[in-house]
Amino acid sequence: MHEHPELKIRHFQAVNSYSERLYAVLVDHKQSQSETCIVFLHGLGSNILEGSLLIEHLPPKMALCCFAFSGSGKSQGKCTTYGIK
Repeated sequence: MHEHPELKIRHFQAVNSYSERLYAVLVDHKQSQSETCIVFLHGLGSNILEGSLLIEHLPPKMALCCFAFSGSGKSQGKCTTYGIK
């Protein structure tokens, strides 16, 4: 995700129940702390870059968190099959 003059962008990792690190990005306004956060979930075969399309529409006092599912993007783990293993 690219820099934006009115927003602060923080990259971080969270650990899931399988001890895999999931890559995430939190986008918030520089001038005020948000009261609400939208969590963006990407689709199968996609990644968190789809969430960057929402940045220009982000209302004041609302943050955006995008994360990559296990096996997607910069997250650890195997790609999910969404079916019978």
